[in-house]
Amino acid sequence: MDIRLGRVLSAEPAPGTPKPAYRLSVDFGRYGVRTSVGRFTGHTPEELIGTQVLGVLNFEPRPVGDTVSDVLILGVQFTGAPSGDATP
Repeated sequence: MDIRLGRVLSAEPAPGTPKPAYRLSVDFGRYGVRTSVGRFTGHTPEELIGTQVLGVLNFEPRPVGDTVSDVLILGVQFTGAPSGDATP
């Protein structure tokens, strides 16, 4: 796995997802700006912007809702939260 540190540039609700999620734009420096869709909805978009996150860069892109997610942001599930709700 190619895991790199990036910084969230923008966060907005992701359209067309089966459960609430955010579409994140993440800057990985020389590896470029990548898009990810994740269930980080325990945070506001404003809280996520500027946050450093770990992302897996070498997984195949996959469609999530109306967006193609080309990086997997690693997170930890909130204790007691519904499955998939996480914090980066």
